[in-house]
Amino acid sequence: MPPSIASRHSRWRFYLAVGLAVCIVIAIKCFDGLRAAPVTRMFSKALGLETIANSTLGFGEIFVINMPHRTDRRDAMTLAGGVTNLTFTFRDGVKGVDISDNAWPKYGGDHLNNTGEKGCWRSHMNLMREIVHRNIGSALILEDDADWDIRISSQLEKVALATRTLTQPLLSDPNTYADPTFPSPFKDQPVTSIELSERPETVPPVLSPYGDDWDMLFVGHCGMQWPKEDTPDLSAGRVVVSDDNTVPDPDVLNLGWQSWDLKTLYPAYSRVIHHAKVPVCTQGYAVSVRGARRILADLGSRYTASVDNMYREMCEGQNGRIKLTCLAVQPSLITQWRGKITGGGDISASAQVPEEERKKTEAWAEKSAYLDGWSPNVRWSARGNTKQWAKGGNDGKWIDQWAPKA
Repeated sequence: MPPSIASRHSRWRFYLAVGLAVCIVIAIKCFDGLRAAPVTRMFSKALGLETIANSTLGFGEIFVINMPHRTDRRDAMTLAGGVTNLTFTFRDGVKGVDISDNAWPKYGGDHLNNTGEKGCWRSHMNLMREIVHRNIGSALILEDDADWDIRISSQLEKVALATRTLTQPLLSDPNTYADPTFPSPFKDQPVTSIELSERPETVPPVLSPYGDDWDMLFVGHCGMQWPKEDTPDLSAGRVVVSDDNTVPDPDVLNLGWQSWDLKTLYPAYSRVIHHAKVPVCTQGYAVSVRGARRILADLGSRYTASVDNMYREMCEGQNGRIKLTCLAVQPSLITQWRGKITGGGDISASAQVPEEERKKTEAWAEKSAYLDGWSPNVRWSARGNTKQWAKGGNDGKWIDQWAPKA
């Protein structure tokens, strides 16, 4: 016998009630999840390390500052980028003599007569302006004599994990950090060294694969110190990458103006990521759009020293500067290529290479017909392997300019 109309209506009411109850439960759970999630993460996708494998190393763009007349350097950078599958945006450098008196900052700088340094300052400010104008999330800025390891992507993946460890909140407790001195350093603070392999899980970043709370990242420099217990204005946390096979042997590790504590406090083949102190040179550094805004607002209108010294003032919050969150890598990943064939720099009044450096360059160049110079601490040099790459058929057998002793 067919069911009555009343019984059919009763069954549909039952199904409707069950469906409504399920919807209410789901809605409650979703609301609780949204209430617990930070607003910036509700509509953003966390950035993974895979973005660092792209042609701009996880940054929005890679800029190279190059004087138009230095076509030799633009050629060399283009080749080195080809070796490592990187895409560069070249921007013309500025000559100090071409800066209008009306455009020169009114505060400070009158006693600085080095037109090369003035041009360098304006070249970097032009890039800050472009980053701000185009709202580029982050950018890597290279000078046109930079060199790096062919394994730069895998190196920077470790750096990104380290910078997240130092600046991202802990996933288990978003109100705390792995480094107890960040973001508020203090007097007699502890120096916390964290092994990368033992890093705690942190909140995934959404603005940059390198983290959401940084202004400058010195992946390249020619000198760097690090904060300690007696630097209450700078966070003292460190992340240690042990047994890094891209770090040269200790006897050929060229620290220059970098901290010699790297050799005395840590085992051989260590690389350390930390907050920046006394950065020297602008060989290769990254800047977030937040950092670019702060730099342009401060250094664009107040010139008191060379641009790297003014960056130091901002990183350390000195001389009335806006304080930046600056991170660094030791030994540096990006260094200067000291070419035997190409000429010297354009900032210095003299392009003469010091005798000691000339001898080192010649001694290294003699080891191989297609290595025309040298670079400190870079083992599989992108520059040194351009001919190997151009010839093809290298089967991954790159020339190691600082190969371990047998």
